[in-house]
Amino acid sequence: MSFYTNFLENNKSIVKGYVEHPFINSLINDTLDPKKYQVYLEQDDLFLNKYNSLFMDLICKTTERKLQKSLLEEMISFFYEIKEEERNEVFSQSDFNDVTSVSTKKYLTFLENSLQKYNYSVCLFAFGACPVSYAEIGLKFVNLRPKKSTYLATWKKLYSSSQFQANSQNWITRLNEQYELLSPDQKITAEDAYKKGLECEINFFNQGIE
Repeated sequence: MSFYTNFLENNKSIVKGYVEHPFINSLINDTLDPKKYQVYLEQDDLFLNKYNSLFMDLICKTTERKLQKSLLEEMISFFYEIKEEERNEVFSQSDFNDVTSVSTKKYLTFLENSLQKYNYSVCLFAFGACPVSYAEIGLKFVNLRPKKSTYLATWKKLYSSSQFQANSQNWITRLNEQYELLSPDQKITAEDAYKKGLECEINFFNQGIE
């Protein structure tokens, strides 16, 4: 059984807590408070500004040129093209609050600590929870028909897209292949890193409803 299939099977509760998070359900039901969504997007922007540099550090941890190129291309697609459209949706409507929240800081600290403590093989799992999990949410939106004026319309366009889904599948393949190369102890560490990354994602979504 592959890493990802095994993770989904053994962590049903936390996976469900992510894909069925109240923030996501409120997007689907068109009941999301615009002010709270603004808070989420502000923190997302602050998070990504730092995440970009951390992701570059991850890329530099491997010497495989083909892999470096692939990760860089996916990073540019996700952070500079896809996320830009989502942020512009709300930022044009109000002033930007540049105070980094506790949840955002904790997520970034987790990634920073992973880069300091582990090699590329394990760090990959800490970073992988973000792109893979957003794609899982995108699959929930495929058969929905949101109004063009709703936030869901933007999320569906971004995360249900063939490009984003393909990038996610690349990540899953990458994680599965890397997992098979790890020692038994490293596998436990990698599983824990992915789980903690997903928990950070859930806490990040909480900012959009609290």
